[in-house]
Amino acid sequence: MLPILKTGDAVEKMRRSGALTAKVLSALSEIIKPGITTMEINDFYEDFIIHKLDAITRQ
Repeated sequence: MLPILKTGDAVEKMRRSGALTAKVLSALSEIIKPGITTMEINDFYEDFIIHKLDAITRQ
């Protein structure tokens, strides 16, 4: 099977996505404690992505 080659644009999008993911995971690591609900986690990361990172989520 031949490897799939990525364009420079695709690589840059993956790089940006990875950087945003790292920021989200870092922020989540600070709020996740015993007793937090999955809805609270969801609300936090959605707000963080939209308002702190000024990004959008993809469904």
